[in-house]
Amino acid sequence: MRQRNLYVRVGRVIIALTALLSFAVQLLAVLVNYVNYEIRLRDIFPTDWNDPLLFGPPAQHLTDWAYRPVLGQLYLLRENLIANSDLAWLWPDGTMRWSVLTTGLILSLGLALLLVRCLRHSAEAAPARKFNYTTISALAFPLVLMGVWVSAVRDNPRYGVAGEGYRAILNEICTHRSPTSGGDAMVTIAPYSYQIPMNWLPTACRGGLPIYGYAQNAMEHVESAQALHQVLQSVDRIWFVTDSLAPNAPENTVERWLAQHAYKAGEQWYADYRLLRYGAPAELAQIPTTPQTAILAQDVGGGQIQFVSQRIPTQTRAGTILPLEWTYRLTAPTQADLHWFVQLLSAQGAVVAQLDIGPDQGYATFPQLPSASEQTERLGLDLPSSLLPGPYRLIAGLYDPAAEDAPRLRTPDGADFVQLMQVQVTAP
Repeated sequence: MRQRNLYVRVGRVIIALTALLSFAVQLLAVLVNYVNYEIRLRDIFPTDWNDPLLFGPPAQHLTDWAYRPVLGQLYLLRENLIANSDLAWLWPDGTMRWSVLTTGLILSLGLALLLVRCLRHSAEAAPARKFNYTTISALAFPLVLMGVWVSAVRDNPRYGVAGEGYRAILNEICTHRSPTSGGDAMVTIAPYSYQIPMNWLPTACRGGLPIYGYAQNAMEHVESAQALHQVLQSVDRIWFVTDSLAPNAPENTVERWLAQHAYKAGEQWYADYRLLRYGAPAELAQIPTTPQTAILAQDVGGGQIQFVSQRIPTQTRAGTILPLEWTYRLTAPTQADLHWFVQLLSAQGAVVAQLDIGPDQGYATFPQLPSASEQTERLGLDLPSSLLPGPYRLIAGLYDPAAEDAPRLRTPDGADFVQLMQVQVTAP
């Protein structure tokens, strides 16, 4: 009997130690920034930074205990606890939030004691008593911890400031997104701000707005292009968010890809963040290309643009992005940095939607364009949801924003715009 009791005690000790060790390993996984350990491995085993996906640690990483992730994470904590910790909400500006840590430790100890008590008295405890002491306590502890966590992070700028920057963008998207399922998607190049939409995405968007995060150079890999192409084919509108990137930055391969495949309808800065709106090509899928022979020429400077063809829907809905596509050629070169303007006019001639933008969505200038070669322009008009049903006139033209009074190019008959077509707008 004594020997049996000894075996039972030894078994319990082994189980307890195993559980404690497992808990410690899992705790490291959530406390330490594993990316920092991967970077350390890249320092130890150099890789080609021009193509980081080629990186693969040697077998020594798996067989040598010195390079195991668990020990590596311990090294990182010893080296710099704050810099390598994933507990950003514990370290605002490098200082410890002791209230959060103390509350977490107390609740963890309470849960541990509660578990011990349940295991010890489960046999004789009455069902009602087990519910009172176990269920209610188990539900209350996480709620208390959640409340302390929210109070600790809500004023931390790392998680965004209400009404500013990324959080203002999220409110804008969720206020104006399409109410139909699958109508909108959000694409981001904000790898150091992912925690903001994770914590502050408005309730109106949750469960109905897919979010796709990319790196700046993502489109260098064919898998990214394939995935984004599928997104573009399945939605009506893409909201694109960048962080601290200039417009048309060469390193931003995602924006360049969107310029080649989607229909830009506008952009706006929110502090260091930029929000761009794109229409998807689905609405143009069944639209044929029709000839367009209009000519626009400068009064001074000699620039002349010949329209070749266009592809534009004849009917659309209010509250959507109307995709526009036309082909043209520069028949006489110009040194002016011309910009396109596109306007949708009511029957009374009032502008109800418009867009001003450089050629190739700002990726080119007219002085750079080769003469005689055909160029394709892809643009979008963001139509207000309040737009009344009925026929509207769609016009386009070119102007010189750097010249005095921003003169427009004119057609041979003297008009300062080209009438593209009439568009019938229906209710949202």
